[in-house]
Amino acid sequence: MAERFDVLHVIRPADGGMKNHLLALARGMHRLGLKVLVAGPAPLLAAFRKEGLAVAPVWIEPGLRVDRQIGALRHLVRLARTHQVTVLHAHAAAAALAACPAGRLAGVPAVVVTMHGSIRLGGVWRQRAGIAAQKAVLRWSHRIICVAEHVRAELLELGLVRPDRAVTVYNGIDQPVPRSGEAEALRRELGLPADRPVVGTAARLAPQKGVEYLLRAAAVLRDEGRPVALVIAGDGPLKAPLEKMSRALGVDTRFLGHRPDVAGLLQLFDVFVLPSVTEGLPLVVLEAMAVGCPVVATKVGGVPEVVEDGRTGRLVPAGDPEALAQAVADTLRDRAGAQVMAAAAGERVRHLFTHDRMVRRILAVYRDALAAEGKGCLGVVFSQDGALE
Repeated sequence: MAERFDVLHVIRPADGGMKNHLLALARGMHRLGLKVLVAGPAPLLAAFRKEGLAVAPVWIEPGLRVDRQIGALRHLVRLARTHQVTVLHAHAAAAALAACPAGRLAGVPAVVVTMHGSIRLGGVWRQRAGIAAQKAVLRWSHRIICVAEHVRAELLELGLVRPDRAVTVYNGIDQPVPRSGEAEALRRELGLPADRPVVGTAARLAPQKGVEYLLRAAAVLRDEGRPVALVIAGDGPLKAPLEKMSRALGVDTRFLGHRPDVAGLLQLFDVFVLPSVTEGLPLVVLEAMAVGCPVVATKVGGVPEVVEDGRTGRLVPAGDPEALAQAVADTLRDRAGAQVMAAAAGERVRHLFTHDRMVRRILAVYRDALAAEGKGCLGVVFSQDGALE
């Protein structure tokens, strides 16, 4: 007889925040005693297998190709039926296209979707097609988890979800443990000049991350006589164009590609910058706040729900390199004030954005969905107030 699983997580091709979110979530559920199965593209699953989690290679089409969506749907139906899963949890809109109908066809007691950001991406026709597709499939889900109130508000505005089925659960992180001397070792490794402040970011190098505006902001600072050493961690389709742009601007930039030591880099930065043009609720901002790195970020998506302008960081309009440069300059000029904000930011993360809080709130969503349907249960115990015991 095939092994039964409590939760089947489904993820499309992804790197960075979404993959790390699911890795932490699945690990947390596993530690609480739940049997978890993760389905997604084979190259993505190595990290989950390393954590001792069960995995199932399934190609989840990131676009709207019907033939591939149908193939994924059939595969997920077989998985859900074979392993008699209690909850099928899809991550992001692309995974939901196959996972939601698959869950219903397989008779899964609770189908849940996490929306990690805006679905208003791409050109007009792509947006319209995506919204129409989501409207068709989200009705097959029992609950929609939104990583920020901004995401929930957008879904309600578009008429994609019922208010009683959409709930906000903020992303959470484990508190990083600083390693003595790591920042200085990284400074030497990267050959960073001692006489320039280090400004950096960590992001997938894709259009929505707005890294070109950070490059332009660094050029503005240089032209104003306040040069910085710029460090960019991450990979993606825009890496080569951004490297070319950096050379054309004459900006002192180090492109690091993918780095496993982001926490160490954040301790090295004098300022962390999130220049995104659209976001859900970025984990890397939480990580920067947690290690006490001053944050400058764009006022997009769920970012203002994390960064309180003037209290836990500085917010600027998206797509405005001059405003970005000014906020970085202000942060570097007032080091004492920046450290006060950084301390408040760290406290905010420890209070509202912990990994444990996120896992427990998502399990509570599962419980509510199962209770509403009168089907199934999970192998975790809740107290009367809904908290996990």
